[in-house]
Amino acid sequence: MDALPNSTLPKMILTLVSCTALAFAQDTSATTPEKSPPLDEAPHFFHQKDGSIIAKWIVGGEIKTRRFAKGKPIKLPEFASLLGKELHLKPYAVGPATWAQPKKFLAISDVEGQYDFMIRFLKNSGVIDKSGRWAFGKGHLICVGDMVDRGQQVTETLLLLGRLFKEAQKAGGYVHHVLGNHEVMMMGGDIRYTAPKYKEAAQRLGIPCRGLLGADTEVGRFLRSRHALVRIGEYLF
Repeated sequence: MDALPNSTLPKMILTLVSCTALAFAQDTSATTPEKSPPLDEAPHFFHQKDGSIIAKWIVGGEIKTRRFAKGKPIKLPEFASLLGKELHLKPYAVGPATWAQPKKFLAISDVEGQYDFMIRFLKNSGVIDKSGRWAFGKGHLICVGDMVDRGQQVTETLLLLGRLFKEAQKAGGYVHHVLGNHEVMMMGGDIRYTAPKYKEAAQRLGIPCRGLLGADTEVGRFLRSRHALVRIGEYLF
């Protein structure tokens, strides 16, 4: 990127970080294979034809299910740190693809389910506070694709972004989730890079793996309302 005169630059944070690079830059020395622990998986929310929501998650290999009536807030105290005290599910509108330059923004990419690394980075960058809530004011967080696949906490990553999307809007800010090839691949059923955990989780839930991001799911609805290209000021993501 060519340098611009300081007088033309708004006050901003412009950072492009691959969380996958951070995650896999750890010690990868050989270790003795260990038996996999029982499967745990964060909640998936399935929209029913009657407007109700069925939440399903897995704890120690056991499937948990809870149904919420149409229009009722979703309350899962065991996941309050991820979802908040209550979750209100409403249809997502397709937002603009072109935005004026915000005073500050931060861009990340390729988190690929490395939720813990993303949380740490967002806290250190002032995007979220110590409790994981939006703290970036009117700033914009731009997730430049590939937030899914490979990692072990894809569901947590997507649920967090969905919550921050709503919190940012209330504060006058915005969270952009620009679709990458991995989001499109998973939604289309190409799961060659998807962690085996999610293939097992889908099997236990009785759905194909692509169904974890299906059009009847909350995360699937969110992703289907996002753009593949977004222009923010003079920058194209």
